[in-house]
Amino acid sequence: MGKFKKACIKMLKKSWLLPIAYMGLDLAAVIATVGSPKIDSQEQLEQLVEEEKKELNCDKNIVPREVTCHINAMCWKTPKKDEYIIEIGIGKMNIASMKHEVYHICDGHVDAGYSFLGYWFLYEPQANFYAGFGWKL
Repeated sequence: MGKFKKACIKMLKKSWLLPIAYMGLDLAAVIATVGSPKIDSQEQLEQLVEEEKKELNCDKNIVPREVTCHINAMCWKTPKKDEYIIEIGIGKMNIASMKHEVYHICDGHVDAGYSFLGYWFLYEPQANFYAGFGWKL
């Protein structure tokens, strides 16, 4: 067996550690959001979204809404050109949830469209890292 083939086999035997480490970091980022300060009002939510947009150098039109029907938070682009909605459920309104959703919008995740692998293994961990640790990936 050649040196290159041996090196490839050695790398493949260790490559299983990378996704485990990545998902472990993702879990740590989610845990870091526990105890995030609560957002007390719609007005405070709007102010914090504007501050977060500045932090991310984002000029997208984001409309935050406090709702009673969602468990946590979600975001999407409206049919209206360049308008994005963030909905955060009452009782779950905290700064980490808001940061997570603003990051999805400002980093282009919402515009990229949905794919199972892209969402769960790229976009969601990136937004978690930002909400939990402040890392812009």
